[in-house]
Amino acid sequence: MSLKNILTTLFIFSLCFFILSTPTINADTSVLEEKEWFNPVEVGEFLAFFDEMAYEFSTAVHETTVSYLFENTEEVDGEEVSRILLKSVSEDQEFRFLMWIDQENNVIRVQDDVSGEDVPPMFANMMTGAILIPFTTIGELEIKEALTEDHEGVIVELIDTSEETISDLEATVYTYEVEYLEEEFTTGIATYKAADFGDFQMIIHAHIPEYKDPEIEFIEYNLKNVSLH
Repeated sequence: MSLKNILTTLFIFSLCFFILSTPTINADTSVLEEKEWFNPVEVGEFLAFFDEMAYEFSTAVHETTVSYLFENTEEVDGEEVSRILLKSVSEDQEFRFLMWIDQENNVIRVQDDVSGEDVPPMFANMMTGAILIPFTTIGELEIKEALTEDHEGVIVELIDTSEETISDLEATVYTYEVEYLEEEFTTGIATYKAADFGDFQMIIHAHIPEYKDPEIEFIEYNLKNVSLH
């Protein structure tokens, strides 16, 4: 895959989630008893927790599946580093990258897994950003605060509680509807699912309907697979 196509794909990721990060979520109702909340915003947190993970992300104009796999640790120049595989599959293209990350969580090498060619260092941060986009956005949107604290600005309603299995993990899943009182964000009601895995909680689904940008229209994120260390 050419560097131009790589940049195009990463730009679409970044644009869609940047649009989401503008407003601040507030809540009128506290509906979730907060436990240990897991939402990795740095690649080091990701490496410390996940062996593998996959999620789907879609808008009216773009749909993709991203998967992450921790492969092993290797020694590079006398230092132990982690090797991960990042894959993204969309309607018209697929890319696979190997990444080597040192113990200080710096990306020291990125390689196209298909061609075997190294990707220039300037793209390293974009690669790690692509892995973490849903999680950084969840943090920026303050979804945890909306579901666990009393705020002004949105109305939160718990609409369902269910027991689900995600990969080999059992979870109690709480489904919420969030009505935004500021119409500059969305004129619809957003839906979020928070999974309680016992030791920790995390958002596994987000649906933002009727977004005002006509090219985006809606945004949806779904965690499909997860495996812990």
